[in-house]
Amino acid sequence: MCKRRCAAAGGLVISASGREMESRGHWYERARSQFRNNPILHNNIEVTDEIWFFYDVEAEDMEKWEQRLKIIKHLRKLRRKPGIRVRLLMTSGCIEYWLMLHYEYCTPALENRAQKEKMMAALRKYEPHYQKGDVEITNRIAENYPTAVANGQRTLARLAGQGLPAPDDDNLDKRDEWLSKNRVTFTTVHEAIEYLESL
Repeated sequence: MCKRRCAAAGGLVISASGREMESRGHWYERARSQFRNNPILHNNIEVTDEIWFFYDVEAEDMEKWEQRLKIIKHLRKLRRKPGIRVRLLMTSGCIEYWLMLHYEYCTPALENRAQKEKMMAALRKYEPHYQKGDVEITNRIAENYPTAVANGQRTLARLAGQGLPAPDDDNLDKRDEWLSKNRVTFTTVHEAIEYLESL
């Protein structure tokens, strides 16, 4: 649903799992390459309003912010005025954290395999047969999206007291840099839902 609504709103969604990012190369580079080489995207750049990146923030991402910001700035300039908005829809450690927020508010550490497996086990208390990529179960979880949005907002509000820069509607770079470089549990995925509901 998100990709359909985003495309209808004049945007592009790029998502990748950690393994996919490693096996297919850097996903920011993939976005730049798609705009350069895909005639549908290249020839319609003037009607592209937004590009969305959905991804999990991992410990190894902390050192890559400057490189990614250069590509974000490049993507913004692909269209004359006004520029393309690039949204980073991020979740700490694993997608299961975002899915868990559909049921309850929590902010566990998600830096290592054991912590991520614990999150998976917690999610399975609500959805015992959950497996990554199971569309039916993911759709069932998604029915609770209002709870996830409220919990996502709460994760960011909690971080404001820990130094998270206040967001600027036109430029979230400072906030996104802080989130990418600090080892905190958070999500910004709820912002995609808020935006789509505002259309």
